[in-house]
Amino acid sequence: MIQAIFWETSKYKHIEKFQIEGHADYAEYGLDIVCAAVSALTITIVNAMTEILDVSVKYTEQDGKILCEIPFLINDDKNSKIQLLAHTLLMGLEDIAKEHSDSINIKTITK
Repeated sequence: MIQAIFWETSKYKHIEKFQIEGHADYAEYGLDIVCAAVSALTITIVNAMTEILDVSVKYTEQDGKILCEIPFLINDDKNSKIQLLAHTLLMGLEDIAKEHSDSINIKTITK
């Protein structure tokens, strides 16, 4: 099962970081549409943060585990845009989970 965890602040709903790990086990390797969807969505969002918005996010990928730390930016416009992307990722993963709840679990930790 894929485990996705998002950490956000309660006051601003600012997603500070997210971690995604595991395998969907929906189908055999190379044919797993759930893993492919999660991977494509996640990499697209991180690429948009770093390449389109030109924001340095701390991003590591190792052994099927992705961890991305999102800075709080002083520039309100960029901060709004990076948060829009982070919340889009969360929403997209929630949509995938609606159809494939046996393959992905999403948790949001609010502090």
